[in-house]
Amino acid sequence: LEVHSDAGVACRLAVRRTATVKLCWRRPLSRSAPGQRSGMNIDIDEITGIFIEESLEGLDTMEHGLLNLDIGAADPETMNAIFRAAHSIKGGGATFGFTAISEFAHDLETLLDEMRQGERAVTSDGVDLTLQSVDCLRDMIRALATDEDYSRQATELRSALTAMMADSAAAPEITAAPA
Repeated sequence: LEVHSDAGVACRLAVRRTATVKLCWRRPLSRSAPGQRSGMNIDIDEITGIFIEESLEGLDTMEHGLLNLDIGAADPETMNAIFRAAHSIKGGGATFGFTAISEFAHDLETLLDEMRQGERAVTSDGVDLTLQSVDCLRDMIRALATDEDYSRQATELRSALTAMMADSAAAPEITAAPA
């Protein structure tokens, strides 16, 4: 929903799962003909704050789901919720130009998708690595506000995620049904 005022302020209300967010920007009325859009001044700090808040909520969802997974027999609904949270963080990171977050979340999402699709067994090693990745993503997202360095931890965990995905021994064994 977009609303315009006489003062040249446009507001867009975005209804999200957890809150209604109001984004406003001023339009230079003297440069544009009525009804035309010209440059928008969006408060990037506000957008970043929304991304951080929603991502941290998603990470909490992931952590809760991972801690309650049954190793070897993961609940499909729980796996889908964990995957969706990683997918949302990846997409938001890419949308707002947080490339390191988006790329890290993509690697995590790929591993989770393999588990979700049954292409990879849900093992204690996989869950442990995924929980470490959730902690790393949390640090990366918090670093957006504090300018902390997370690169070493992220690089090491991305290597571990890649190694786990390349390890065919981690794939589930398919056994024939009893005759």
